[in-house]
Amino acid sequence: MAVTTTNAAMSKIDVFLRRSLDYSVSWDPSTGAVSATATITITNDAPATGLPPYLIGNNIGENRPDGEDLPDGWNNTIVTLYTPWLPEGATLDGQEVGLERLEELGRQAISFVVATAPGASHTLVVELTGELLEGSYVLDMAAQPLVEPEAATVRVSLPGAVAELRRGPLEASDDEASGAFPLVRTTRIEVAAR
Repeated sequence: MAVTTTNAAMSKIDVFLRRSLDYSVSWDPSTGAVSATATITITNDAPATGLPPYLIGNNIGENRPDGEDLPDGWNNTIVTLYTPWLPEGATLDGQEVGLERLEELGRQAISFVVATAPGASHTLVVELTGELLEGSYVLDMAAQPLVEPEAATVRVSLPGAVAELRRGPLEASDDEASGAFPLVRTTRIEVAAR
């Protein structure tokens, strides 16, 4: 899985973007059923004034339905979640949003455009489902180079089984492996049932 952000504002404002990912998955090894929730929070630490337009400006009027540019300091970004699981629904700050979904290299690419005011944050929650009939849950988390590394929190629960951590920066306890870490490079996590 991976999360990427792509600047849609034709400026250098991404230097002020902060991002976190909370990924919680439940995998039943006996049936293969997978249900997951990816929670992506983006924060715009850009100032509204005081820097030149090439840094914090927004020249995107032709991309908005009303034809108006966003004010300086707003971060207009395309957020994309890459996953093998199928999306069941999504919310942005608690409100349902539509999903734009494409298939890329055998994965779902689920994208949203999010405009964030200076000093503001938005939380995007995507519900996912799938089936995994293999012997362990392997999660490859790809890292996007960012000024400040993405803060990642991962929980893999195995209902009715004992979780065995085979690889990754998590800790196993009872039926769950979990942990938090900065996502600075591609990280592999593997959890199996004992």
